[in-house]
Amino acid sequence: MKNKEFFTIKYEGTDLSIQLKDFSSNFAGLPLEVGQYLHVGYYKPTKCFYIELMTVNAIEANLTFEYYDGSAWQVLENVVDETQNLNMSGFVYFEKPDKWTSQIINGDENFYIRISTDVDLTPETSLRGLNIILANDNDLEEIRSTIVSKLNSGSSWITKHESARKYIIQQLRNLGHRTINEGSGNSSLFFNDTEKPKYSDLTAFDLLEPFELREAAKYKAMSMIYLDELSDEPDDKFFRMGTRHGKTSDEALNVFMLKIDVNDDGIEDVEEAQGSTGASLTWV
Repeated sequence: MKNKEFFTIKYEGTDLSIQLKDFSSNFAGLPLEVGQYLHVGYYKPTKCFYIELMTVNAIEANLTFEYYDGSAWQVLENVVDETQNLNMSGFVYFEKPDKWTSQIINGDENFYIRISTDVDLTPETSLRGLNIILANDNDLEEIRSTIVSKLNSGSSWITKHESARKYIIQQLRNLGHRTINEGSGNSSLFFNDTEKPKYSDLTAFDLLEPFELREAAKYKAMSMIYLDELSDEPDDKFFRMGTRHGKTSDEALNVFMLKIDVNDDGIEDVEEAQGSTGASLTWV
């Protein structure tokens, strides 16, 4: 299944894209065994994704990450796997290979990362979601060390990170950021005339350097936690803290040149590397 807002995820012929596109209570079993593959793909090259585990792998294993170069699968070098072989939730990020080529897997053509293991994982290993987020609980703990252990009884705040991503992307859309595709496009808006550019709504996949938004994302998630989960009434201490963190988030959203994949090809061009800016957000 292909969509502009989430990855195409294939596990041994099963399409898990819908199950894993967000981080709700739905989850998918992933008892990856030797000789099996998990394919994570998108219609253009990407450089990271986040894996939230429901049940972690408890067996010592080594995952291999590969890309397709047009003729064969090649080992992806310099992968940072914060999941430590699916022993915990975390980011997986890497440099986009120069020869990365799209491949058809079970009828869907994408730029895939193929994941395999050298030993069978724990049979109970399961994923809660696999998508892009911009910050995680480790970032929150830099602000308040007990935000997970005490204020959420040790459970992940993953749904707040997802909400923070959606909020930030919508703010960028409101500021006029979008992608332009000269061809048929993947999710074109506004124009039906094929001779004109087709404009598409910005998504997290169009951020060439997603971690440029890490500060904005972590403070927005903190704001949502305090305002939505901890505050009981207006102007209590949690409300004040949430409001303060929200202001910090919006300030962080406007202090850098944002690299956006304007031409929707997944490659950082010279013009895109220079970054773009939008109007400032103002709290009243």
